Amino acid sequence: MIMRRRQQGVALMIVLLVVTIATVLSVSIAKNQHRAISSATRYFDRAQAYYYATGGKSMPGNCLLVILKSALSKTT
Repeated sequence: MIMRRRQQGVALMIVLLVVTIATVLSVSIAKNQHRAISSATRYFDRAQAYYYATGGKSMPGNCLLVILKSALSKTT
């Protein structure tokens, strides 16, 4: 009877060890996934800001060209 109780205790310790390792691995994977998502989000935000700035820089020139072309077509 004592031997069986020891075996149950060892089995319990093994199960607890396996659960602990699985928990640590899952937390590590979740943390890495969070970092990857954060990095991708920052990259997307920077790219979007760059394109907004580029569009804002070129838009007034394009508007002036349209106005100039329409003014020239009205005078001829």
